[in-house]
Amino acid sequence: MKRSPRDRRRPRTDPAAGAAAPQAPPVARLGADDDDARWRSAGLALLAAYSLVATIVVLFQHATPTYGAEGDLIGVYLPAAQALRAGHLAPEHYLFHGIGYPAMLAALGAVLNGDDWLGARVLNVAAAVTAAWLTFELARGLWSSRTGVFAVLALITTPVFLRATVEAGTDMPALAWSLGATVLICRAGGPAAMAASGFLAGVAIITRYNAVFLPLAGAATLLARPATRSRLVPYLGGLAVPVVTWFAINQRLSGAAWSNQNYANIAYEFFGRSVPWERFWLETSGQFHSFREIVAYDPRRFITHLGANLATRWWRDARELMSPWSGWLAVPGLVLMLRGRPGARAVALHAALAYGVLAFAFYSPRFISTCCRSICAGRWRWSSRPAGRRAPASPARAPATRRRVPIPGPSRSGAWRSWPRWRWCRRSGRSATRA
Repeated sequence: MKRSPRDRRRPRTDPAAGAAAPQAPPVARLGADDDDARWRSAGLALLAAYSLVATIVVLFQHATPTYGAEGDLIGVYLPAAQALRAGHLAPEHYLFHGIGYPAMLAALGAVLNGDDWLGARVLNVAAAVTAAWLTFELARGLWSSRTGVFAVLALITTPVFLRATVEAGTDMPALAWSLGATVLICRAGGPAAMAASGFLAGVAIITRYNAVFLPLAGAATLLARPATRSRLVPYLGGLAVPVVTWFAINQRLSGAAWSNQNYANIAYEFFGRSVPWERFWLETSGQFHSFREIVAYDPRRFITHLGANLATRWWRDARELMSPWSGWLAVPGLVLMLRGRPGARAVALHAALAYGVLAFAFYSPRFISTCCRSICAGRWRWSSRPAGRRAPASPARAPATRRRVPIPGPSRSGAWRSWPRWRWCRRSGRSATRA
């Protein structure tokens, strides 16, 4: 009996069995997991070496505070920590920031017999190493350990990151807390992980107010998928613990839960760049009292200036955070990160909202350290992309002639279960060989 062309494409079945014989699953490429394990070991060795060098430089060679970020440390944060240990809260210590960093310094100072200067340096080194490690984990979860190694290498050789490692301040602790919240939200774990992510985001906010983008990005990430919407409640519960606590304290101190004078920094960016900041502060401190008054002062100029910042700050970041000849590769690399990588859109959303929040403040390279790890990862991803090879299509846009074939065993990156690794195979007899 002859078979029609349509029947010929179907596998022959045994009438007694009544079902097609099962096909052998494709075999994973040999050596892929071993290669990734070697790169992961190299990444951990790089982090250990950076930790050792940073500890030696900061604790043994950096004995005198600098004028920049550590001027605020000596003048504001250390007195606030000492007052906390004595049981006092002074409103003048919290004009531009929350209680997070002074509370960390107070706790470390108590452990180190009141040596707050040593505690600030220990905290800064620990936060810098943690931020580098979280950068490695973020890049490893998205791509591979190889990409994570070079992303960390680009990060720890960035002059801004190195200076922030040496100079104690709120930059590195806020960056470490922000990265911890980002990694947990992108892993899409259970309710406990979401509560921890919200708690870290709240601690980052009361450390540096420009971390306010974290709950916005976290809530949007959880609401984007029906399967994770129920985890928004534990996320907001973890976020409320540090934030509501600080709001209650600030209400007692200043009479308003969200009272701070960061509007002065925003006013200086939009209306005072022609004069030094100290002069602008002394001459206009009584003119602006809130963010709404800044917008109402000259709405057209405000919107125009904000649009210019959003359109051009990325190039300034590329020039000042790293060398211009390679920094311009960061934006195309971040765009490529969106293609075919589950979880990458959440990372890109965090980076975009951080960029948008910082567009309101006057430019300082150390303020942009929150975006630094994404820029470094994007630069490496673009520069390491093989020539003439396109990124795999996402499942929603895959051609009809292709299907997903999961490879048994651990993925190439040993990566997170919520960011699965798929390989694309055509429907042919060579599927196993191609995989």
